[in-house]
Amino acid sequence: MTTLKELCRAAYRKCDKHKSQGKFAVQLFEACGCTYRFDKSGDYARKICFDARAISDDIRLALPKTGVKTAAVSQFIQLSMESSRGEKQTMQDRLQEVARNLGFPSDVEVESEAFYCAYAHAIKIAVQGLNDQRDVLSLYELHVSEAVDEDDQYWTPLYEGDRVKASQPPALQNNQLDYWELLTHEWVLHNQGSLRWENRTLVCLNPNDRFLRPMDTELIEIPTVEPSKFVRISATFKARGRDGTGTSEWRMLDQRGQDCFPNQRSEFNVQAHIGNNTVLGEGQKA
Repeated sequence: MTTLKELCRAAYRKCDKHKSQGKFAVQLFEACGCTYRFDKSGDYARKICFDARAISDDIRLALPKTGVKTAAVSQFIQLSMESSRGEKQTMQDRLQEVARNLGFPSDVEVESEAFYCAYAHAIKIAVQGLNDQRDVLSLYELHVSEAVDEDDQYWTPLYEGDRVKASQPPALQNNQLDYWELLTHEWVLHNQGSLRWENRTLVCLNPNDRFLRPMDTELIEIPTVEPSKFVRISATFKARGRDGTGTSEWRMLDQRGQDCFPNQRSEFNVQAHIGNNTVLGEGQKA
C-alpha cells in the first residue's frame, strides 16, 4: 500500500497552482468530496498529508457516504502535473518524474490516463482507510489492463499478512515476438508480507493460449522464501503463428492448490505482442 504521505510528497511541488503544502492538502480533500472545514492555513490538512498524522473520525465522516469519487481526484492530480508559468518541462516528463518518485522503473513509458486513475485509486484507499494493500504500481497494472472495478476496492490475500510484488507485471513488459519465436521470462518475486512462503507453486491457467504458450512446464515450484526476501524463477514461452497479443495467465498456489492471492488477477502474467516479421528492439525479454 502506498501511504497518503508518499502520494502527496511524490506529486507536490510549490508553484502557482499550489503555493504551499497546506493549500495542496486542503484542495486534495476537497477533490475527495470531503466537507470538513479545515483551518485557513491548511496546517492540519498538511500534517495529515505530509507528516502522516492519522485521519480523524470527524474527517472520515465528512467524506461522501458513497465513498471518494476517484474521477475528481484523478482530475486534481492531472492538474497538479501541469507545468507552471515559465517551466519548460513537458507534461510527460513531469509524469515520468512523479512515477519514478513512486517506485516505477525509469525506463517505463507511463500511460497518463491509467496512471491518474491508479493514483486516485491509491488516494481513495489511503483516505478511506480501506483494507487494501495494493500500491500505485499494482493499481496501475490493473488500470492498464482494464481489470479494475471501481466498486471493488478491496485486495485480500488468502492468508492474513501475506503480500507479494512481481518486478515485471504485464504493464511493465514490452515483449514483441515474431511467429514461433521463443521468449524467456524471469519472475523476481518479493515476499513483502509477514509469512514464510513454503510449498508454493506458480501455475499456468491457460497453457493452450492461441498466441503464447509455456514450453515444457505449466507448474513451477517456488523455493522457500522468508519475509522481505526475493526469489527468481523463470520459464520459456513460444509464440504461435498468428498476429495478436498473448497473455499467459499464472497464479501462485499453496500446497492445497488454493490461490494465495485471489484478487491479484494479473500480477504473475506474461504478455507478448506477436506478429510476422516483427521488428524487435529493447524489451524483447521480460
